[in-house]
Amino acid sequence: MPEISVVIPVYKDDLELQGLLDALAFLAVKEIIIVDGEVRPQPEHIKCQSPKKIIQWRNAPQGRGSQIAEGIKAASQPIIWVLHADSRPEAKCPAEIITSLANPKTSLSCFPLSFRTSKLALLLFGLISRIDSPFTTFGDHGFAFRAADYDKFNIRLSEYPLLEDVVLRKALRSLGKVQKPRLPFKPLRVGLKLLAFGGHKSETAAFL
Repeated sequence: MPEISVVIPVYKDDLELQGLLDALAFLAVKEIIIVDGEVRPQPEHIKCQSPKKIIQWRNAPQGRGSQIAEGIKAASQPIIWVLHADSRPEAKCPAEIITSLANPKTSLSCFPLSFRTSKLALLLFGLISRIDSPFTTFGDHGFAFRAADYDKFNIRLSEYPLLEDVVLRKALRSLGKVQKPRLPFKPLRVGLKLLAFGGHKSETAAFL
């Protein structure tokens, strides 16, 4: 069974990052690569509780594109899973990723979102996030893909401090379909800041 390298771009995210590492400690992932945009050594208080996992702390110029590119370059496993520091994935996620990417016609696996909110616009966004399109598939969904597929492109993610997820989706989508497994688990916070829908604060959401 193929193994997964998790890539996490961070910038002043220590509290959120520790919460994600606590969640990943119990997930079936082989390697965790944290790419810091502050160019500093790994803080002593940032730790993963699973000694069996390979942990790398790397630095890259600030900007998600540069940081994700550095993490992908350092990854040693055949599947890359990019997570934001405020993601809280559950145990079923890695298995669903591996199952999705076992289909050679699938080039990108990620998860729809569900919001714990009374705001109608956010609830609607959660519903349409089940559909793949340039407007409904973002990095907050937890992009997972084959490292070999990424290597087929000369993607200069470092040129995209933002919108790197749009560039990455477009490239991978040219190779195959996007699959969004729907998982029946409890709501998870992913920190989406949808200014048009919910103001400036992060909303509570789930991988659906």
